[in-house]
Amino acid sequence: QSVDSESHQFHGDGDGKMRVSLSHTPLAAVAKVNGAIEKTVNLQRGLSSADPLPDISVYAIQTIIQGGTTYVAGTDFDLTNDTVNWSRPGAEPVSGSSYQVVYRYRADIVIESQGEDGFTVSGLVENEVLFVDYDFKLPRIDLLTLDPEGVVRRISGISHQWQPSAPALPQGQL
Repeated sequence: QSVDSESHQFHGDGDGKMRVSLSHTPLAAVAKVNGAIEKTVNLQRGLSSADPLPDISVYAIQTIIQGGTTYVAGTDFDLTNDTVNWSRPGAEPVSGSSYQVVYRYRADIVIESQGEDGFTVSGLVENEVLFVDYDFKLPRIDLLTLDPEGVVRRISGISHQWQPSAPALPQGQL
């Protein structure tokens, strides 16, 4: 059965790795893991009002620094369509100069190791949510029979869909 977008909060160990234990096991296959990545790049201030970032799905700019100047989001710049938009009336770097941007974006992640109950990932932003699409194996119920001659036979069943069950209510309550 497939699970789409099961969420887990990333808490890396001392090496920045995390073992993700999935809710439904045994694991058949991981289709996709999507997580938050933080990246630092140097951009060159262009002639237009917006400088494109090298990644898509950017959701936050952490800092923009040039020399001793730190630019302020909402005053000096905005994040607009994966670009640093300098159309605000605040300060901005001079055209042709270089500046440093630290930003966060979402991307599909390559898993490092996989077992029956989960996998390991690394390099994600601490305390951010990662989403997992995966398939897990379902139990199959077979039927054992005894024919008139006393021969035991197995009739293969089919896998059963996983169904969450509602908690039982105390007697007399609905």
